[in-house]
Amino acid sequence: MNITTEDIARGITTWIEKDLLDKGNTLQKGITVFIYLQSKPRIQGMVDNLKFFADDGVLDSTELKNNIISALEHIGGHYTIPLIDYNLDKQDITRIFNYIED
Repeated sequence: MNITTEDIARGITTWIEKDLLDKGNTLQKGITVFIYLQSKPRIQGMVDNLKFFADDGVLDSTELKNNIISALEHIGGHYTIPLIDYNLDKQDITRIFNYIED
């Protein structure tokens, strides 16, 4: 499936709102919500860096997902988000891409 950086930003935003913001204890949740709200306007700009890898602004979602999962497996199968001590793993990447492709 062909996707744009706008699709990716939307998928990441949806994942954060539906899956990530309720992780951790009360303080961690509050800090995570604050950081998310402060950075939400910048998410698209961060994701736009992927345009370097795109042809005509379009990326193949299967290839991108597989490459991200391969990179994650290369570093041990997960990345710990320090603030909330949450392990981002293959299941999270799959959920993000489900949101992207919806």
